[in-house]
Amino acid sequence: MTAIREWSIAVEGAIIAQLPESDRWGRIIEPAPEYRIDQDATNPEKQKVKLMLKVELKDGKKCDYYPNRTSARQISKILNTDLTSEAMKSWVGKTVFWGKIVEQNVMGQLKKVLYVTDVKLIA
Repeated sequence: MTAIREWSIAVEGAIIAQLPESDRWGRIIEPAPEYRIDQDATNPEKQKVKLMLKVELKDGKKCDYYPNRTSARQISKILNTDLTSEAMKSWVGKTVFWGKIVEQNVMGQLKKVLYVTDVKLIA
């Protein structure tokens, strides 16, 4: 019998920007946030390490969220943790809110970039 696998999709600014402001959030779920090597790097000699969080959106979709440095630092600041793997385990169960979406040049393309403005524990 074939095991059913969940598709891994990434949170994208363009999609989140289309949602009503009240729906622009994601609850951090297991596994705990972790650092991953960017397999899509154009130059393998310059592989970047990216922070990845699993989040569940309001509609129940489970997605990979790769926060930019500013958002990662904001989450860490609000939750009074650092960005170590051990400290980020405490992030699971918290909800991040994308309260600021800015159109920025990302590798030569204008994209909508998400910024976390708040993090809360929502029961």
